[in-house]
Amino acid sequence: TDTDGATAYLYAAWKENEKFTISYSANGGKGEPASDQVYIHNDYTISGSQPTRDGCTFAGWSTDPNARPGDSGIYAPSAVISDVQQGYMLYAVWKQNPSLTYHTNGGSFPTYVPTAYPQVGTQHTLTSSTPQRDGYTFAGWNTEKDGTGTHYNSGASFPMSDEDVVLYAKWTPKRYTVTVKKPDEVTVSGVQDKYDCGSTVSFSVSGGEGDMFVYANGRKLEKGPDGQYSFEIKSDSTVLVTTKVGYVVAYDPDGGSGMSGDVT
Repeated sequence: TDTDGATAYLYAAWKENEKFTISYSANGGKGEPASDQVYIHNDYTISGSQPTRDGCTFAGWSTDPNARPGDSGIYAPSAVISDVQQGYMLYAVWKQNPSLTYHTNGGSFPTYVPTAYPQVGTQHTLTSSTPQRDGYTFAGWNTEKDGTGTHYNSGASFPMSDEDVVLYAKWTPKRYTVTVKKPDEVTVSGVQDKYDCGSTVSFSVSGGEGDMFVYANGRKLEKGPDGQYSFEIKSDSTVLVTTKVGYVVAYDPDGGSGMSGDVT
């Protein structure tokens, strides 16, 4: 109050404290949080939102763009940075997921099927693409190459572990017949009704007069040291025995079907 009794008012003058920007980078992923601001000496709570990246699992935030899981200075989502005195660029830290690879085990896919990188602990849906192999029927996937491990069907759910996984195609061999064509006086012994694809057909030939010529699917066979003729079967096959000297015209499906008869 002055000498005249008037009242004087004093108003506080304020200066805004310095504030800093906190920015986020998905660092190869997508979905990073928006930038934020914080006043000097205040605490800052990091965003709880998490970016995503194909084949990787989010492992936190770091001021180092090359940080790896387990390095020091990594902030978890919603962690607090105390007494902020500068701005920060926070980079997403990524952990590579373990791989899941399909091994066709002698076959091949009709179209490319890439290696998958499912997140650990998730149920990953296996590819519905079916590999193919001449003479065999696809019978699912197995954790062991010899088929003695755990079996999974195409499109089944696979529990992803924290280690790389290889799933092997399991194959059931197709069964093929062997037709024998021979003169009446010739005997062919040892030919069975059915054979698995890839197995060996062995047989002996006796009787008849003169030289004998033996063919399997048009290919001339030679008698082995044990007196047997043999060949690997890959389709329904024809064994032709002839005592005639001449040429043989034969049709070999070579893994296919619909073979015509041999002509001598």
